[in-house]
Amino acid sequence: LELRPHLPTLFEYGQRVRSVADASHPEGSSWIAFAYAALDSNVPRGAGSDAPFAYRAHQMKIVPEALADLVEWSPEVLELGLGPVSEPRDPAELLFLSATWRDAEHFTSMLATWAAQAVRFILLHGSTAGVPLSSLQSTLEVWLQSSNAWALLEVSHLGGGLVVLGRQSEIFAAGNRSQSCLFRGIEATGRKERSRRALGQARSLARQLLVLGPNDPGMMTATWQVNDGVAAAIRAKLALALRLCPSDMDALAAFQIMQRYFWPQGAQLFW
Repeated sequence: LELRPHLPTLFEYGQRVRSVADASHPEGSSWIAFAYAALDSNVPRGAGSDAPFAYRAHQMKIVPEALADLVEWSPEVLELGLGPVSEPRDPAELLFLSATWRDAEHFTSMLATWAAQAVRFILLHGSTAGVPLSSLQSTLEVWLQSSNAWALLEVSHLGGGLVVLGRQSEIFAAGNRSQSCLFRGIEATGRKERSRRALGQARSLARQLLVLGPNDPGMMTATWQVNDGVAAAIRAKLALALRLCPSDMDALAAFQIMQRYFWPQGAQLFW
C-alpha cells in the first residue's frame, strides 16, 4: 500500500529507459509499473537492435505469475534477470531502491553501495516503518554535494516518501535533448528558463494529483482518486512548457501520460 501512490512515477521514468535495476522488497509491487513501462516504452530500441526491456529484480524470490507469463509469452518485450547485486552486472539506466531506512548512516551506506548500478536515474523509496525520507533531506543534500554526480528532480512525501535523482551529466550537458529548444540566442534562453519553470511547477503539482478516497483502503479501485482540478493545472503547465520549448522530451513524455491516463472524455487539446 505504501508504494501504490508512487507507481505512476515509477511507470513514467520506466518509460524513459530500456533497463531497470530493482532493489525493492521481494514481495513489493514495483514490478507492475516497470512491466507496463516495458510494454509502453517511449524509448526506441535503436536501429538494428532487437534487445528487449531489461528488468533486473535483485531481491525477488518468487516471480509473480503475471510477470512470468509476460516474460514467457513476449520475450522480445521484457527480459527478466534475478540475483543479488554482488554478481557482476552492467549498470542499468534506472535504479529503484526501496528500504526501511534505519538512520542517516544506513541511508548513506546504501546509496554508496547502489548508486554505481545507475546510469541515468535513481528512485529512492522509504517505508513508514523506518525513518521517512523527509527526515533524511539534509543527509541527501550532503551526499549530493559530495558525489557531485546527481541532481534532485522530484520529491514526494506520501507514505515513507519517494525521491527521484537524475545524473547531472545528462541533465545539464550542452545539447541535452530534454533541455534544448528549437530557438537560438537571447529568446531561446528566456524560453528555456520559462519552460523549465513551468515543468517544475507541473512536477510540484503532481504530488497532489492523487487524493485518498473515503472507501476502505483494501479496495484497490477506490483507495486513490484523481484530483481533476490538479490534473487540469498540470496539463496547462506542461502545455506551456511545450509551447516554449517543443523539443523538451521530459515535458512531452509527461504530457503524453497526462493525455492518455488523466484526460477527461471530450476534452479538447489546448496547445
